Order: sequence, then structure tokens, then C-alpha cells
Amino acid sequence: ANAGAARTGAVIVAGGGLSRTCRVVQVRSPAFAANWHVATNGNNAAAGTNWATAKQTIQAAVDAAEAGDVVWVSNGVYDTGGRVLARVTNRVAIDKSLTVQSVYGPDETILRGYVATRCVYVGTHALLSGFTLTNGSVQSSGGGAWCESSGTLSNCVLSGNSAGSFGGGAYGGVLRNCTLKGNSASWGGGARGATLWACEVSGNSVTIGGSGGGVDSCTANLCVLSGNTADLSGGGGAFESTLNNCIVADNRALIGGGTYAGTANNCVVIRNWAGSGFPDDGTGGGGSAGGTLINCIVYGNGATSGSNYLGSAFQHSCTAPDPGGTGNVTNDPQFVDAAAGNYRLAAGSPCINAGDNAAAPGATDLDGSPRIIFGTVDMGAYEFLYQHVAPGG
Repeated sequence: ANAGAARTGAVIVAGGGLSRTCRVVQVRSPAFAANWHVATNGNNAAAGTNWATAKQTIQAAVDAAEAGDVVWVSNGVYDTGGRVLARVTNRVAIDKSLTVQSVYGPDETILRGYVATRCVYVGTHALLSGFTLTNGSVQSSGGGAWCESSGTLSNCVLSGNSAGSFGGGAYGGVLRNCTLKGNSASWGGGARGATLWACEVSGNSVTIGGSGGGVDSCTANLCVLSGNTADLSGGGGAFESTLNNCIVADNRALIGGGTYAGTANNCVVIRNWAGSGFPDDGTGGGGSAGGTLINCIVYGNGATSGSNYLGSAFQHSCTAPDPGGTGNVTNDPQFVDAAAGNYRLAAGSPCINAGDNAAAPGATDLDGSPRIIFGTVDMGAYEFLYQHVAPGG
């Protein structure tokens, strides 16, 4: 299919016509999926089966489609219409197992919410890919997106959304290669209750009394959480979440500047800050407060009490002072260039081959390199790659 033909009005050739004339059951196999088309200058009364007959709103195409179909969306801003689902208005409600795919990506395809209007609901086995979701605002959960557990966002930017309760950017579902920035909620400014893969979570925040400036009750894999805040509560970067092969940097909270509770495996937690400014008041834990950290590097954080950690349990990790536990080290981890945000290990780092293989999360590190190279996993988010230089090279 030539999805890129949107701007010229060329027809996308697909098996849709055959599927309409020959199918004998209602559920389509992928081979007989139909393509639908949406453009800002389209017409909802049109057929939507090619670019010349494109529909004007995404919802009109979703309503016309059947499970397994693909809705192609051309560039532009989509900020009209709405569908009420579970007492919340959604700009788009994908209530079928469809793929809704932009042609030109999130920089050029905007799905905009409004006051009391969420950007999108993503239903069971539905996929939304290549959109910017912005300005969604609800009193409940998921200002940018509310996803069922198998609903997926891919290559999306969620920015400037808010929720009165959970998940300013997103609530639930699976997020792959997404950016969540500048969202806010009471719990989980960026996301709540979601599984994230290779996402950037930055500049999100929670309101008074909430927790988890970046993520709350999430599983984050191969992600970077930076610059998130929970100034009057816990978990600037993450609250009660599981983090695997992640960077948690430059976040801020009252307690647990980087992480609060939860579990972190093979993460770097650095340059976070926590506390009220009053020592010995029970706040602090610049890197981590509570929780369990395995194969992690928690170094260079700050707080009014417990610069790197407060009440946390460590195994095979690098932090200071010595937290007790098994296999921990307190020496400088020796990053390549921490000031520039390069947290890969330099030659001679005490973190090389010092982790626990049983706790190594996944087959690759944050760079996509093998997670275990020389028999024993390294601490932190990156495996050290030895450079072999031939004599005289």
C-alpha cells in the first residue's frame, strides 16, 4: 500500500474491495483488511475508501471500519467532534481492534483535545500510531489517552495533557517509542498503570497531594525519565513502579527524588533531588526512597536527608554510603561523561561485570547491545563494550 500518496490524492490499493464482495464471515483476516482514509479537507459523507473520497474526521472512519482494518490519517490538526464513552468525551474513540495510522508522523498529525475532552480512547487490541496528542483535559483519568490493557500507542507524542485523577498523559495500555512531556495529574503526571517500552518521560508533574511526577504504578523498559517533579509528594521520576534498563535523572520530589518504592533493575539514578529543606523531617532520599534496587547505579543525587537513598534495599549496586546487602560497591562508577548525560561505563569502572545475572532484565541494554557480554552483567543501564585495537592500529 502506498500510504504516502495522501498529498497527491492517489488511491491506496488494498484488498478491501475483495473483502466486501467475497467474505462470508464478519471477522476479517489480515489478508482481507480494508484501508480507510481521513484528511482535514475530506467529507464524512464520502466513502472513505481512497484519498479522493477521504472522510473528514477520524471517528467517522473508525465507525465505518471493521475489526482488523487500517485507518490512514493524512497530515493536519484534528480537533473537532467527539464520542462519549464511559461518561467521558473523547475526540476519537477506537472501540474496535483497528490500526489508526498517521501518514506523516507525530510532527504533522495532531489530535487535540479540549476542556473535558480526552484526545483518544484506545480499545482492546487497538493501535494508534504516529500522532501528537495534546490539550486533552479530563477530571478522571488519561488526559491524553485512556487505553485498555491491550490498547497500544506507538510513535506518539503526548504533551500538555492533564487529568484530575490518574495519568495526565496516558492511563493504562502499552506505549512504544513514545514521548510524554509536560503532562500533569494527581497521580502519574506522565503515565499511570501503563507498560512503557523505549519511551522518553520528561517535564511531567503531579498536583498537590499526588505522586509519581513521571510515572505511577507502571512498568518502564529501556526508558529515560528526566526532569519530572512531585514537589509535595513522592517519586519525582517514578512512584511504585518497576524500572528495567532505565535512566532516571534530574527529577525532583519531597521524598524519593528519582524513585519511590517499587523495583529498579539495571538502572542509572543520578542528579535527582528530594527534601523539604528541613533536615530530619522524614523527607529526602534524593536518588531513591524505599523500594529495591538491583544491578543499579545510584550516585550523585542530593537531598536534605539521604542524598542517594533513604530506606532502600540494594543488591549488586553502586551507591554511597554502603547500604549493606549483597555485592554492593561504593566507588565512583566512572561514567564516560556524566556532565554531558553520557552514563555509559568507562574502562576501569567498578560496575563492569559486577551485577547479578539472575536479575538482568531482558536481552539488551539501553543501547540495544547484548545485556550480558563477558559472562557477568554490568551494573547500570549500559553494558561496557570493550574496544579491541590491533597492534599498531
